[in-house]
Amino acid sequence: MAVVNFKIPSAWDQNRPKFDGETTSSLKNFLRNMEAVCTSGGITDEQKQKEKLLEYLDHAELREQWERLPVFAASKTYSDWKKEILQLYPEIEDMMLGSVSKLKEIC
Repeated sequence: MAVVNFKIPSAWDQNRPKFDGETTSSLKNFLRNMEAVCTSGGITDEQKQKEKLLEYLDHAELREQWERLPVFAASKTYSDWKKEILQLYPEIEDMMLGSVSKLKEIC
């Protein structure tokens, strides 16, 4: 359900969701913010959600890489595509499971 008076940011808006193209924390924030934009803006079509996310990417190489992922073109869900994107960043799994170096520090 769309939020009344919510304006979906344009690709050139300063307050649009942004990903720095490098850090996992930036990626996680970007994905979370994109989901909020889609929910608040009433974008329920899975393909439109994927296209809106790509619109906000500043890095052309990233946009092309994410667009070439098999799940993007297929009639798969946004969630499936997001999982595929996250698999490109093994640091995220390290953050969730804990890295070997963190484990050594604890021991």
